[in-house]
Amino acid sequence: MTVSKSVLAVLLFLLTVPAGSSAAWAAGPSTVASIQYSTRKPATRIVIVLTEKPEFRVNRALTPLALQIELNGAVLSPLLPQFLPVNDGRVKGIESFQYAKETAKVTIGLEKGASYRVSSGDTGGFVILIDITDKDAP
Repeated sequence: MTVSKSVLAVLLFLLTVPAGSSAAWAAGPSTVASIQYSTRKPATRIVIVLTEKPEFRVNRALTPLALQIELNGAVLSPLLPQFLPVNDGRVKGIESFQYAKETAKVTIGLEKGASYRVSSGDTGGFVILIDITDKDAP
């Protein structure tokens, strides 16, 4: 019986890497499952729901006035709309796009005078909450 070198290499790999090791089975990217918003008197809340925690950062662009959330290690669900119009006096709209193979971006168009607060947390998946308020709101 002859065993090819590639089969032997795979068997040696499986025998030497401990079960459950992240080196053995790397997790795939997080998926942006949904983006939702709600508008109320004090604030507009935007909720980005992901399957797991990605690395992310938030930048404020001045021209055009917007928040940009870069999600490294994330892909967009094919069911996610590319644009959600909001037009509530604080938020113009929410755009999502796949920036690179495993980097998604969410851009929130802001009206002049809007301020924001970002929080996040684990919920069995991962959520990013963005609260947009008027500049003089508490």
